[in-house]
Amino acid sequence: MVFCRNLFHRAFLACLVIYFIVGTGVYNVAAEGTGSGNIRSVTRNEALFDAEYPMVYGLESEAAQDLINADIDKYVQQFYTGVEDTGNKGKLRYSIYKNANNTLSMTLKIENNTADKKKAVTTYGLNYNLATGKTIDLSSYYNKEAVLNRAQDGLKYVYKIEKDKTLLYPENYYIDTDDNVIAVYHAGVVADKALGEIEVDLTAADETRVKDTPTTGVQEKLEEGTIVGTDVRLRQQPGLNTRIIGVLQDGESVRLGKQQMVDGLSWTYVVRKNNDSGWVATQYCKKTAEDAIVNNTEKGLIIGEDVRLRSEPNLNADILDLFAKGENIEIIERLNANDRDWCKVKRSNGSVGWVAAEYCQLVK
Repeated sequence: MVFCRNLFHRAFLACLVIYFIVGTGVYNVAAEGTGSGNIRSVTRNEALFDAEYPMVYGLESEAAQDLINADIDKYVQQFYTGVEDTGNKGKLRYSIYKNANNTLSMTLKIENNTADKKKAVTTYGLNYNLATGKTIDLSSYYNKEAVLNRAQDGLKYVYKIEKDKTLLYPENYYIDTDDNVIAVYHAGVVADKALGEIEVDLTAADETRVKDTPTTGVQEKLEEGTIVGTDVRLRQQPGLNTRIIGVLQDGESVRLGKQQMVDGLSWTYVVRKNNDSGWVATQYCKKTAEDAIVNNTEKGLIIGEDVRLRSEPNLNADILDLFAKGENIEIIERLNANDRDWCKVKRSNGSVGWVAAEYCQLVK
């Protein structure tokens, strides 16, 4: 039965290559010289499936190419089987991190809706030798003892998690764009499942501290603030797929800087008291000054589709997020700037920004 299923899937996969190439078509990913491969995205969108995954083509060795695609296909089939078995909608996405020097490193991220309507995310790190098609084992970078020591140090420093190192050998890893070896632990393996998946930079874990993020142009203006959420992740760069370099606690005092939109979310640059810095989803950041705003606020709602929340009362200011029509807000301040009326508003998640006044309606 499984054999027949595999044959059917491979035939279907061949059709997908012809008919369902995504809009970006064929592209080379992060090629840094010789020894890189071409990556083609394949999509499948149905009632239960929302899948986008890679296929390698154009390698000098067709045998190596077939080995890599067969291994990727194994995970794709696992995704399809899981969705069919549960009847819950699933999503599959991939990210290419390294594609150079005969090394291809990527992640496949599977997101399944559970019976209680929660989302379970599982990430797989896939690493291949483009010359042979064989998978690259973690032992190619560090011996087992070194991996365990680095994993233990990284978990202790970044997450304040202390574990018996014999339990820490990761099943998954990937090589990021800076050639760092990133171990991936599935939710619940080394920490409470509520924390989600845990990533540890094995390359940096034995250093005295995690590498600093370049901050040129970020610290133009910092304001006092606090974190509003438990075990909030501090990331090296804005974005859901960037490296986690720390965990912040509810009520922790921080300094807040520039905001940026990535992956459809607003991110805020954050500096901790020990001067560690990184990016946090803006919904978990609250400016201390906002606590003083208790009077003169008005209830309102948004009366347009995809209305933009901006960092300043200016059409050229950064877009922090988008509103849904009918979203409830608090109007903190009104201002006429650049020949336009603006409202400074506060959302239910605590984030603050500016909206063109024509899209704000008072609620009495």
